[in-house]
Amino acid sequence: MKIIVLSSAFFLLFITAGYAAFMTNLNITAKGNIKEKIVDITQDIVTSGVGLYEDVYEKGRYVYKGTDPNNYIKFDNGEMWRIVSKEKDGTYKIIKNDLLKIQEWDITGGTYGSNNWSRPADLNAYLNGEYYNSLDSSIKSYAVSHNWGIGAVTYNNNDLTSQINDENNTTWNGEIGLISASDYLRANTNTEQCGTHKLNQENPSICKETNWLFAEDYWTISAYASDDHHVFIIHSSGGLDTYFANYQEKQVRPALYLNFDVKITGKGSINEPYKIIS
Repeated sequence: MKIIVLSSAFFLLFITAGYAAFMTNLNITAKGNIKEKIVDITQDIVTSGVGLYEDVYEKGRYVYKGTDPNNYIKFDNGEMWRIVSKEKDGTYKIIKNDLLKIQEWDITGGTYGSNNWSRPADLNAYLNGEYYNSLDSSIKSYAVSHNWGIGAVTYNNNDLTSQINDENNTTWNGEIGLISASDYLRANTNTEQCGTHKLNQENPSICKETNWLFAEDYWTISAYASDDHHVFIIHSSGGLDTYFANYQEKQVRPALYLNFDVKITGKGSINEPYKIIS
């Protein structure tokens, strides 16, 4: 009788241990098979307020607008960037969240510098040389060479469509660039008061409150149409002003394009930023 009882006990112990091991293995396997959800940012289009909009100026393009949209993207090395737009070709135009040290746009291109980015300007050479080489592999491996609109902009114009056409009529191809004057204007939700260069110049203190691309005194890639030495900057007032390419140093906020086939996950907020997944 004792032998039967002991055998039953051992059998139950064996079954119990086996079941526990099976469940542990099942849990581990299940956890290992959980995949992060791939996000399509164009599924969250808005028509008012802060967020991602269809670009009314270039069909098939999407732009983030407003004070602080959920467009943060964080890389493996901890660097935080922000998505400016999803382009017609599917690439993502992104801009670094933090600004680099102040420097001149062009030093050697004549007495007051040259506003020809493709010359190349000295800032172009720095960004696509020393700075590009310093990028973490988690960023560089997804960055692609792309066409950038570098055409000159007419000061105080009141026609953003024509301004965008002027910018895009002259292009430069490369890895690292800067945002254009129109990128800054298109990021504003207050189109009534800030939708063109003229309007933005009339209401800079208002316009900077509804534009996430505002930061004090940093260079754009856009040349000033009326002078070969002046370049547009995002001014501390909130306006888009021009400065000599080498007369004063301004802050630098690099931009680049991510490959069209990158897959991202996350919510885009500063606490749960987008991340690229393999």
